[in-house]
Amino acid sequence: MAGKHLGASQPTTSAELRRLRELFRDELLVYTGGRHQLTALAQRLVTPVSTILAAIDQALILRPTFDPTAEHREFSISMADYCLPLLLRPLAERLAAEAPAVAIHFHNPAQRMLKLSRGDVHLVISPTNDPSAGSFAGVRSEPLYTDRWVCVVDAAHPKVDDCMTPELFTSLPHLEIGVGSPPLFNAGERAYRAGGLDVYVPITTESFALTPLLVVGTELVAVVPEKVAHHFAARVGLKVLAPPFAAEPQVQAMYWNALTEADPAHTWLRRTLLDIADGV
Repeated sequence: MAGKHLGASQPTTSAELRRLRELFRDELLVYTGGRHQLTALAQRLVTPVSTILAAIDQALILRPTFDPTAEHREFSISMADYCLPLLLRPLAERLAAEAPAVAIHFHNPAQRMLKLSRGDVHLVISPTNDPSAGSFAGVRSEPLYTDRWVCVVDAAHPKVDDCMTPELFTSLPHLEIGVGSPPLFNAGERAYRAGGLDVYVPITTESFALTPLLVVGTELVAVVPEKVAHHFAARVGLKVLAPPFAAEPQVQAMYWNALTEADPAHTWLRRTLLDIADGV
């Protein structure tokens, strides 16, 4: 199986593994528990070897120029789902008009910076205060757009007019976005907790993008990024209100591996996203 995956015969694969074991003075791959598993040393080698392979890959595909109207390229981008409504459609329109041979694959944000360092994704879109951004060397970044936090409720909410007071905010049931168990809340939700606002939360979801849709037809309130809220407001019937608490705006940025810095195609993609973000 391994030989087939590598495009080599099984004897050749076994011989190469033997050479690697001699070189590193480690078994690297052992059969235990009914399957082959990496040794501790082999696990530590995964990231540096992936980085080297990504550099070789970039060297092979690098061109002095890039013609998006004719050249085929595939890019992988990791981002949270609430960025998709703002960036995906305008990017799809750009590709159809300017780069018909370019394909974009979107990935969820799990282990985003690790994937970036390994070359598994070409771009990561994440807040500028992303704590994982500093975990890996050679990561470049540039701000895309700034977003504030707002409250959203159903446009015909029986208890909400045009102002969200602290008293009203704490009296309403909340739909919160929490990832994991226990859930890790977004910056807006952390802000009202820090401000001492105690709320009742009957429902949580891991999807930012679905949150505006889920409050429609209910008495729920949710705290979401303003640009996402306005994107859905007229489409599904939402009321967007200033929050009754102070919260720092969130700056979305794009991150990329320094190995792709000079790639003309990668440069074209970054410039395209910057142009799209200007209109968000």
